[in-house]
Amino acid sequence: GKVLGAGEFYFGLTRDDVAGLKFLYSSNNYAAETLLPTVSRDVNFKTSPWIPVIGIGVTNGTGTNVVGGTNAGVVVQALRGGVEKIQFQRVNFDSLLSQNFRPITNRYKDFIITNLSNGKVKWAVQRVQRAILQPDILFTAEPLGVDQFSEPFIAIRTDTAAWLNNDAIDGSTGQGGPGVIPPQVRIAFTDEFPISLGTAPDQVSDGTVFPGVVWGSFDETDAPPIIYPVNPQLTLEELQAILNGGSGN
Repeated sequence: GKVLGAGEFYFGLTRDDVAGLKFLYSSNNYAAETLLPTVSRDVNFKTSPWIPVIGIGVTNGTGTNVVGGTNAGVVVQALRGGVEKIQFQRVNFDSLLSQNFRPITNRYKDFIITNLSNGKVKWAVQRVQRAILQPDILFTAEPLGVDQFSEPFIAIRTDTAAWLNNDAIDGSTGQGGPGVIPPQVRIAFTDEFPISLGTAPDQVSDGTVFPGVVWGSFDETDAPPIIYPVNPQLTLEELQAILNGGSGN
């Protein structure tokens, strides 16, 4: 496929993107998984008091079930297929009004494979709920520090230390997975753009400053990107005044 250059982007998903997502989300893609600790039985739904006891392998009774703990009344460890599709719900934080995230409860059906042999699948369903006290994915803008060249780090994200690796329970170790990415995942962008670059310490005074990296955004239309901040370019005098602690006005 085409190699993208600086500032170029695809309008849609590539064939590799679609194939990868189709495989991961397919209901026929079975993996031994554990529920997040915050998942419990949906007490607002009338159901049988008998909770099915399900093994972690391809047939009933293989392995040890993990039931209880913080996962009240549900089968935690089981063989599950993909969810077919997911939906992201955007929630905004108003930093001016200090508007906090309102906790919500996500209720859904958890389909569990109880028997998988000779091409036949038997499954059970448990109705569960998950209390969401904070956004699963959080985007922020904040100071991220600078590198050895005194240029701001562009972005950082949560590392993989908290990821749950289920390789030991899926019946085939050494595969590096499957696993679960527990919330919260934080993706932070620097708020120290725009910056100005140069090659000499006296670049402000001798007029050799040139624009550096800036933030911008675009959508799926053919509208040109929006460059931030949306204001006229600073003159050297205004930039020097800002560096000296003034407003530049």
